[in-house]
Amino acid sequence: MDNTETSTIFTKPLTIMLFVAVIAVGITGYFIGLNSRVSPISNTNVAPTITPKSIFSGVTQDFTDARNTQRQSDVREILSAITQYVSESGKSYSMLATIPTCTIDINQSAIIGTDGIDLEAELVPIYIVSIPLDPNSGTSANTGYRICTTGGRIQISAHDAEGGKVISVKR
Repeated sequence: MDNTETSTIFTKPLTIMLFVAVIAVGITGYFIGLNSRVSPISNTNVAPTITPKSIFSGVTQDFTDARNTQRQSDVREILSAITQYVSESGKSYSMLATIPTCTIDINQSAIIGTDGIDLEAELVPIYIVSIPLDPNSGTSANTGYRICTTGGRIQISAHDAEGGKVISVKR
């Protein structure tokens, strides 16, 4: 048997440390959530039951939260770049493109990307390094972010936010 082959996931020490850290965070979060469980019959604390599903559900939630945090950062970054463009160039945001008015239906706002409103020509690299992409679904054609106006203000939204979150900023 040849022992020279190794699994590709564990070939780099940083990958191993990250994997262990993610599992540790999931386990810790699970225990913190269960420490307050009380039995309705005896009114005493109940020891938590650990299952692989319960450990990994905490880890999955951590990844969901991390992606939503990235989306929050991205929408702020896009809006800041547009605001800086307007401020420094002396142009109106309407010079970027025809931006639709916001409605209750987020799908009525315009896609940011080459399939919709392409902000790259005016904003990159002067006001933003690159147009951010949604961590799950973003492409240059459809970044996963949308733009619209409301009351003379620009609104940027992440329409693929997870866990029922609404991620939107306006200025």
